[in-house]
Amino acid sequence: MTVGLQTCYIATLPDGPRGAIGDRLSTSDTLAAYRCAYRRGRQLVNPAFLVRQISRLLEKRRLSDVFAVESEAGEGCLLFLMCLLERIRGWEEWAWRVRIANHCGGVKEPLPLTLSASDMERVRSTPSYSRLPDSIKVYLLFGHRLYRGAQAMPYQPAAGVLQDGQLGGVPIRLHDRPRDRNSFNSNDPSCTGKQAHSEMGVLLCPHCVVGIALTNDTYASFSDAITMRLVPFPHWVPMQLSIATRKTIHGPDAGSFLELVSQPPPVLNRHTIATKCSNTLPVQHTREVFLHGDQASHDFAAYLHLEREGLLIEVAVLTTERAVRGERGPSRHPQTTRLMRDALTNEQFQMLFG
Repeated sequence: MTVGLQTCYIATLPDGPRGAIGDRLSTSDTLAAYRCAYRRGRQLVNPAFLVRQISRLLEKRRLSDVFAVESEAGEGCLLFLMCLLERIRGWEEWAWRVRIANHCGGVKEPLPLTLSASDMERVRSTPSYSRLPDSIKVYLLFGHRLYRGAQAMPYQPAAGVLQDGQLGGVPIRLHDRPRDRNSFNSNDPSCTGKQAHSEMGVLLCPHCVVGIALTNDTYASFSDAITMRLVPFPHWVPMQLSIATRKTIHGPDAGSFLELVSQPPPVLNRHTIATKCSNTLPVQHTREVFLHGDQASHDFAAYLHLEREGLLIEVAVLTTERAVRGERGPSRHPQTTRLMRDALTNEQFQMLFG
C-alpha cells in the first residue's frame, strides 16, 4: 500500500466517506468505492485524475522512465492498474530488466512503454490471472512488446494448468520449489523452458526446421527466463553490442570464475543477474552478471557472461558502449574496462584483459 499517496487522497474526501472507507482500504479500493458510492466521487474520480495519480506513483517508485499510462484509458482500467502498482511486487525487478533489454535491442519502441487500455483488458481477461505469480501478472502487461531478434516474447498461460504456458511460442513450465542454489521466490518462481538453438547456439525460432534442436533449460526464475532470451550471448551478437573480451579458461586458473557461476546472489555485489542450467548432456551452467545499464541514468549496458561445462568455463564481457575508433584491447571500451576492473579481482581482470 502506498501510504503517503493514500493519505493525500483521503484528506481530500468529505468527512463521511473518509471515515467510512479511508482507514481500511488501499488507495485504489478507496477511490473505486468513493466513485461508486458518492455523487461527488463520480465527478472527481475521472480518467484525468487517475492518470495523474498513476504518473505520480510511477515517479515515486522510479519507474517512470520504463512505464507510462495511456491517458485515454477508462476508469475501470486505470483503477485496475493502480491496484497492480499498489499490491503486486516485482515492478522494480522488471524495470531494470527492461532497461537492459532496451540497450541490447530487445525493445522495438522508445521507452517508456505506454500501458494502454487494450493491454489492461487483455490481462484482466486472462484465465486464472489472480492465481498467477506476481512476476507474470506484471509481465503480461508489456511482455508482448519485447523481442528476441524478430521474435516477440509474449507469455500465454495454459488454460486450466497453472504451471504451464507458452513463452514466445515455446513451452515453459513453472516450478513450486527451488531447482538450484538460488533462493526460491514464489512470486517469481524457477521454471523450465524449451529453447531453439542452431548448432552454433544461436536462438532462431520455436518451430521444428532443419538444423535446429530444442533444448530444455532450467532458469532460476521466470524473469531470468525472459532476460536470458532477450540479451545476446557471445555466439550471437547484434550490431549494437561488442565483445570487449572473450576467454576460455580451464584448470586451476578457472577456480574463481567457476565460483561466480554457482554461488547464490549477490554476485560481484550485484543482484542484477540471470541464471540458467541446461538439462541436456553435457550439462552447462550459464550466468549473466549485469554491471551497467540497469539504471535510468545509464547510457549503455555492460555485463559479464559466464558459461561453465565441467571444469572449463567461457568468460566474455559484452557491452553496448561505443567503441573508441582506432583503439584495441581494453582501451577500445574504456568505461566497460573500468567497470570490470572495479568488479573483478586483479587476478581475474588480468586473465581477461592482460
